Amino acid sequence: MSYTLVHNRATPNETPEVEDDISKHKIPHTGGKWLTIGFSLATATVPMFILSVALISLVFFFKVNTGQVPHPDLQPLGTQLDQSPLLLVFLADTWLHLATKSVNVFIFSDHPSAQYSFGLNSTFTRPDCQGRDAAVSCVVDIGVQTLYLERPEISQEVLANTSSLATVNTFGDTRGTFAYFSVPPSTESLSIDYTASTFGLQSHCRPVTTQCHIRFIATAAVPFNCSNSFSGDLTSYFQKEIIHGANANLSDKAGLTGPTYTFGVVGTTGAWNKITDELSNDDDIYGMSKNVKVIIMMCNTTTYDITLDMVNSTVVRLSAQRSNDTLLNLFAAPLKLGVGNENLELAATAAMIQSKSAVEVADIFASSYSTIALSIAAQTIEARPVLAGQRRDVLLLTKLQRAPLYALLATNLLFVLVGLVLAVWAIVDAKQPVHEIQTRLTIFGLAADRFEGQRARLAVKSMDHVFEEKATTRSRRVVLEPTVQGGYEYRLG
Repeated sequence: MSYTLVHNRATPNETPEVEDDISKHKIPHTGGKWLTIGFSLATATVPMFILSVALISLVFFFKVNTGQVPHPDLQPLGTQLDQSPLLLVFLADTWLHLATKSVNVFIFSDHPSAQYSFGLNSTFTRPDCQGRDAAVSCVVDIGVQTLYLERPEISQEVLANTSSLATVNTFGDTRGTFAYFSVPPSTESLSIDYTASTFGLQSHCRPVTTQCHIRFIATAAVPFNCSNSFSGDLTSYFQKEIIHGANANLSDKAGLTGPTYTFGVVGTTGAWNKITDELSNDDDIYGMSKNVKVIIMMCNTTTYDITLDMVNSTVVRLSAQRSNDTLLNLFAAPLKLGVGNENLELAATAAMIQSKSAVEVADIFASSYSTIALSIAAQTIEARPVLAGQRRDVLLLTKLQRAPLYALLATNLLFVLVGLVLAVWAIVDAKQPVHEIQTRLTIFGLAADRFEGQRARLAVKSMDHVFEEKATTRSRRVVLEPTVQGGYEYRLG
């Protein structure tokens, strides 16, 4: 490509124009074009490319995969893993920001060492504790006038709900309500899901007052007779043992045949306790006086070996298998001999106060009995490792949608591509004297051409060098003088 500069060499009386092709002269490029190209690449194209590479690298480097849950039975619910280039970049970036959301992601790791299962303490697994009758002597020490639990402090702490070893919780489904040993909230880690083995009870009661042949002899004696194995005096019932075997005439030290035992219980309200009118009028509520009411219930309790799955401190599965005679008697012997009567009496009274029917009283008392009986039996247990455990860590992460992410990357790379194309184009054009001509057409170039004469036509690296004062210390003035034609012209003074 050639560039032609037209200039006038005419005298005042002549007007011809002479064309001088400046492309025939070797004019070095004036400095600045390479710097401009490099600066454009360094400030736009290269950073955008680095940003795109860094973005995709960070996304895949920090991509979180929840992986496989170590124990599928402990899978928490809800965690199945289900324009111009610059304008395009802006739109894709906006789309990505709108589609980005923060989500909680569960990260699972195996954790088998948690002590959340329960087994029998070694004191009660000795050979001399095995069997129906032997188990009774292992849990209580029967004296001449009283009896002692082997580890009473454990039972007392669980009854008072202050134990660091265990607590008694309940779980209900179509099979009924189970009471079972569980880890106290103060000990259990909420971030650990586990499968544990434990022990439990299930009790059922029904009112039988109308079947017990109550005879009012005097206020000091109100005998009843429900069966050969369940009879007594309503006025002093809780002063004696309440658990009787399914077969009559069992001695104190004789064991029960399991895994279910049957017993009768009498619930009373004192003169200071008020029950509802609906309950007072129930046929299975006997009025010993105006304010003292009595209910007689027949109950049965079954002991279970339990396996449960606990996820986020919630039971999601409970498997119950009936236990053997040994466990039954380890748990029932203290109550058979009168331990816990005060607690059971209060439970029966509380059930009557809050119920509207005899059946409701029986249901509430059955649940309370399981809790009290299991709490007293806590003296026989110790903590064991879980059958399976996993740690569940919750991370707050940014969830990126694939479509806007890839759109942003594509537009970023398009921006980079356009920048590279423009850079190549600029480099190719830099081989032509375009920048030189552009520089000569500035005010500096025109002033030099007008006043510096031949010096202004020399090849220079900077426009400063076309002026003579740049090379010498001599300074000249520009004056404006009148012409013969009546106008003015510039001259150097």
